[in-house]
Amino acid sequence: MKSKYTKNQAISPNQPNKNKIQEHKSANSHSRKPSSAGTSALLRNLLVLGIVLVTYFSFSPSLRNGFTNWDDPTYLTENEMIRDVSKNFKQIMTKDVSANYHPLTMLSLALEYKWAKVESYLYTASDVNLTPAELSKKNEASRLFHRTNVILHVCNTLFVFFFIWLLSDKRLWVASMVALLFGVHPMHVESVSWISERKDVLHTFFYMAALIVYMYYLKVEKKKGLYYLASLLLFVLSLFSKATAVTLPMVMLLCDYYTGRKFSKGLVLEKLPFFGLSILFGVLSVKAQAGISIAAMETFTIFQRIMFASYGALMYLIKFILPINLSAFYPYPNLIGKSLSAEFYVAPFLILMILGIVFYSMKKTKVIAFGMLFFFVTIALVLQFISVGSAIMADRYSYIPYIGLLFMVGMGVDQMKNKSMKNLSFVALFFVAIIFSVQTYGRAQVWKNNDTLWSDVIRKYPQADVSYKNRGNYYAQMNEFEKALADFNNYIVLNQTDAKIYSNRGNIFGLQRKFKEALDDYSKSIQLDVNNHEGYFNRAVTYSMMKEYEKALVDYNKTLELMPNMEFKVYLNRGYALINMGRYDDAIADYTKLLSVEPNNADSHYYLAFCYFNKKNYEQSIFENTQAIALKDNYAAAYFNRGVSYNSSGKYKNAYEDIMKSKSLGQQVDDAFLEGIRKNL
Repeated sequence: MKSKYTKNQAISPNQPNKNKIQEHKSANSHSRKPSSAGTSALLRNLLVLGIVLVTYFSFSPSLRNGFTNWDDPTYLTENEMIRDVSKNFKQIMTKDVSANYHPLTMLSLALEYKWAKVESYLYTASDVNLTPAELSKKNEASRLFHRTNVILHVCNTLFVFFFIWLLSDKRLWVASMVALLFGVHPMHVESVSWISERKDVLHTFFYMAALIVYMYYLKVEKKKGLYYLASLLLFVLSLFSKATAVTLPMVMLLCDYYTGRKFSKGLVLEKLPFFGLSILFGVLSVKAQAGISIAAMETFTIFQRIMFASYGALMYLIKFILPINLSAFYPYPNLIGKSLSAEFYVAPFLILMILGIVFYSMKKTKVIAFGMLFFFVTIALVLQFISVGSAIMADRYSYIPYIGLLFMVGMGVDQMKNKSMKNLSFVALFFVAIIFSVQTYGRAQVWKNNDTLWSDVIRKYPQADVSYKNRGNYYAQMNEFEKALADFNNYIVLNQTDAKIYSNRGNIFGLQRKFKEALDDYSKSIQLDVNNHEGYFNRAVTYSMMKEYEKALVDYNKTLELMPNMEFKVYLNRGYALINMGRYDDAIADYTKLLSVEPNNADSHYYLAFCYFNKKNYEQSIFENTQAIALKDNYAAAYFNRGVSYNSSGKYKNAYEDIMKSKSLGQQVDDAFLEGIRKNL
C-alpha cells in the first residue's frame, strides 16, 4: 500500500534551499567540474562589461550637452548657495531647494561646482557675450555635471544586475537582460541627461545598494546585524538624495514575500526604523511642497484625480513596451469647457483589471505579483492623485519602477519550458535592447540645449504653455528677440494669468526701445501680481531710460521693499537715476551702500567719482577713479574722468597722462581739450 505522503514528502535535510545563497560547496562538486565556477565567473564578468559599455555608449551624447533653463538655474547656475561649499555647508544640509529637501544632491552639485573651477558668470543661459575661450570653459563645466550623471546611471545599472542576480537565485541571463534593458531604456534619458535630475540617479544609487545589502541580510547567516545596519544607513543616504526613496521599506517587504519569508513579529520590528524614516521624510517633503508644488485639493475632483492617476499608471506601462512620443513635459488635459477624452474614463477599469490578474497569478507564481507590485509601490506617490507640479506624468518617474516590470519579463522568459522558445525570446529581448539603445542615443541629444529641448516638446504637445515660455526666455538671452516675442505671444494665448511672462515680454520691448509697449506689459504684470518685484524693477529701468526719473525712483523703492536681497541691482540703477537728477549726495549714499555689499565693484567706484567731481571734491573723485582702475584694468572711462579731475585740481601732468591713456584704450577725446591741457604743462 502506497503512503498517502508520496506526493508531498518532507524536505530532506540535505536538500538545498533555493532561496539561500550557497556559501559553501562540497569538495566533490569542485572536483567533478573544476572549471565550471571559473567559466561562469568569466561569462558573468564579460556580460557585465558589455552592459556597462552599451549603457555608456547609449548616453554618451549627454556628455556634449549644456545647461538648460528647466530647473538648472534654481539648482545650479543661479544658486549662490552651492558656490562656496565650506561657507554654506549648513545651509546646503538644511534648506529646501525648489520645494524639495535633498541635501545630499545639493552637496554633490556644490562639490562639483568647486572642482569645475570656472568663474560663476559663465554659468549663464546665454553664450552671446562669451569669448571663445570662455565658451569652451562653460561647455567643459556643464560636461562635468553630465559626466557624473552618466557614471551614476552606469553604476545603477550594475546594481540592478546584482540585485536581480541575487533575487533570481543567480540566474545570470535574467540579471543580464534586466540590467541591459534598464540601462538603455529611453524613458530613463530624462533622469540621466537632465543635470537637475541628479537627485534621481543619486538616490537610486543608494536605494539599489540598500536592496542588495538587504538581500544578503535575507540570505546569509553570518553578520546579519552588519547587513541590517548597512541597509539602514544606505536608506538614509537615499532619503537625503530624494524623498521618493520612502518606498524602500515596502519594496523590502516585497523581497520578503518573494523569498518565502514568513510574516512574523520579528519581521515587523526590523522594518519599524525604515518606516519611521519614511514617515519623517514624507512629512518633510509634503511640508516643503505645500502651497508651492502641490495643487489645492479643490483644483480637481476626486473622480478626476482617480482618472489622472490611472491614466498615468497606464501610460507608464504602455511606454515601458513602446517608448514613443517621449517629452520633457506632458501637460494636463484642458478642462475649461471640455470633458476628458475616452482614455481617461477607460484607464481606471484597465488598472483594476491588471491588479485583478496580479492577485489571481499569486496562486501559481510570485513573479508577476512581485514585478507588478514593485512597479505600483514605487510609482504610486507620483501618479498625481495628489497633483504635484503642472505635468500629468514625467519620464523620470519610471526610473526605479521599471525594475519590477523588467524582472517580470526576464523571469517570464527564463521560466519558459520550451528551450528553443526560451532562447529565441532572450535573443528577441537583446534586439529590443539594441532598438532601445539607438532611441536613447537620439533622445539624449534632445537635451542638448533649450532650443532642442523645448522645440521637441512643442512639436509633440503644442498646448504645453511652459515650453513657449522657456524657449522664449532662451531666445531672449541669445538676443533673438523676434523669436522670443513669437514664443511669448503664443504663451500668452494659452495662459493670460502669468505675471512673469508680461515682465519678460516687456524686457524684449525695452531692449527694442519700444518703451510704451514695455511699460504696458510691466504694468500688466504688476496688476496680476502686486508683489511682482521684477515687474517694478523692470518698469523702473524703463522709466529711467525714458528720463522719467521720479517715477523710476518710486518703482526702485518698491522693489527694495518687496525684495531686500535685490539691493545690489537696485542701488546700482537707482544711483544712476539720482545722478541724472543731480541728487549727488543721495547717489553717493546708494553707491556707498553698494560697495558695502560688493566692495570690489569697479563701476560703483567710478560713479562715486563722478558724483564727487560734480560736487567739486576733486581729491575724492581722483581717489575713487583710482580704486576703479585698480579693480578693472584698462578702464578707459575711469582714466578719462581721473584726468579731468587732475586737470580741475591743477595737476596737468597727471591729467595729460591719464587722458592719453584713456585715448589709447579707445576713449573718444576732444583734440581741443587735450591741446588745452598740453598748453598748461
